[in-house]
This record gives sequence, C-alpha cells and structure tokens, in this order.
Amino acid sequence: MLVAGISVDVQRKDIKNLHVGVYPPAGRVRVAAPLRLDDEAVRLAVISRLGWIRRQQAAFTQQDRQSQREFVSGESHYFRGRRYRLEVIERPGT
Repeated sequence: MLVAGISVDVQRKDIKNLHVGVYPPAGRVRVAAPLRLDDEAVRLAVISRLGWIRRQQAAFTQQDRQSQREFVSGESHYFRGRRYRLEVIERPGT
C-alpha cells in the first residue's frame, strides 16, 4: 500500500489494535492491522501517524552505520555486546 509517497507493508492478523512500526536501516514501515479493518481505515490510521513515521525515518538515516570490516590490527569489533580491539598475529605456514 502506498500512503503519501511512503510504501507501507500491511499484515492482517487476529489482533485487537492496529500497530505501526518503522524499521532500520531504510525506515521500512510495517502495519499490523486487525482483520476487521478495511484498507481505507488502515490508510487513515497511517495518515494520522505520518509525522511520527517521518521523524523515525529521518532518525534512521542520521544514525551511524557500521563500516565495512577489513580485519586489520586495531580495528574494533563487537562480540556479545562488548567492544574488542582486533590484534592480527601472522604466523608463517598458516
């Protein structure tokens, strides 16, 4: 579904309330809608939240992205939520 130039992925579920989510990295918009709501009601709900959706998408575009890893000494890597500095040890014959 396209709403105000924003592509919206609508998933219909056996739920009570409508849920709108914006997901990184590109700011993809997903709506979980109750089975009883028609497309027009979903469209109106998305339109009412357009300001919030655009703010979330802008925040995602401003976030730093993890750079491409080169696996050289001194490079930082995250493992189980902690940052570690990489030390490359070269051995002959390996």
